[in-house]
Amino acid sequence: EDPFHPGRIAERIALDNMAVATSGGYGTLFDAAGRFNHILDPATGTTSARYASVSVIAPTATVADGLSTAFSLMPLEATRIVAEQLKVRAHFALPDGGRVIQGKVPV
Repeated sequence: EDPFHPGRIAERIALDNMAVATSGGYGTLFDAAGRFNHILDPATGTTSARYASVSVIAPTATVADGLSTAFSLMPLEATRIVAEQLKVRAHFALPDGGRVIQGKVPV
């Protein structure tokens, strides 16, 4: 889903024996203005606004879900290292509307 236009498709991802999970603060908001969401940063106690959304493609749904949430709190360079080590691919929707893809999935 497009985090900037809920209900619209941002990107289609073809999967073969893999799983995808997406985390984004737009999913569950704690205030009408959208300043506070359900992705909480344990280091600061505040909600995450680093990315509009993060989707991870991984061998299992559990790994994809855990990493999409964790990546929502991490700087891009740190996520790149983890994505490469674990052989997953991460799609980031940036707050300015830009997009970044890191890592790759095994063929």
